Amino acid sequence: MPSLEKNLDPKYKDLINDLYKDLSGQMKAMALGLLKDPYQAEEAVANTFVKIIDHIEKISKIPCPQRQAYCVSILKNETINILRREKNYQATENLDSYQEKSSLSQVEAQVIEELEKTSLREKIKDLDQEDKLLLIYKYQENMTYKEIGKILSISEEAAKKRGQRILKKLRDKYREEGQDER
Repeated sequence: MPSLEKNLDPKYKDLINDLYKDLSGQMKAMALGLLKDPYQAEEAVANTFVKIIDHIEKISKIPCPQRQAYCVSILKNETINILRREKNYQATENLDSYQEKSSLSQVEAQVIEELEKTSLREKIKDLDQEDKLLLIYKYQENMTYKEIGKILSISEEAAKKRGQRILKKLRDKYREEGQDER
């Protein structure tokens, strides 16, 4: 890949490295699950990153969660291309091709969901301890704001308001990340 690096704008190198670090393992697992051949899976991931590099300027303008989904959709297309080339995929809409597309969509959805969970965990790590505790009570322990208020020695309304502020902080972090063009 030295020829790609020579033509690549330096401001996109970090973004490409981050995408590779964040997505390559999950992409390999997804491709392997669909192709059942480690060499073809590697080929699909490699082709995907070549396309990502070719279109990095456009991809850099996509907000982060959508950026990851976009990259996964490139992998999906590369996987389908390999299946077609190997004649394991039929272009006609028969039951087998429907099942392949269906399982591909399920795997794609699982990968995207896992990426979103990872992104949310990272944002939650940045919160202070009291905010994390409130989130644990509310969403992990399924407690009401009234119960949370009693534990934290605040009113139900104060617990609810704090919960809203925490969610706003998380939404703001997503917005900041989405506008980050590196």
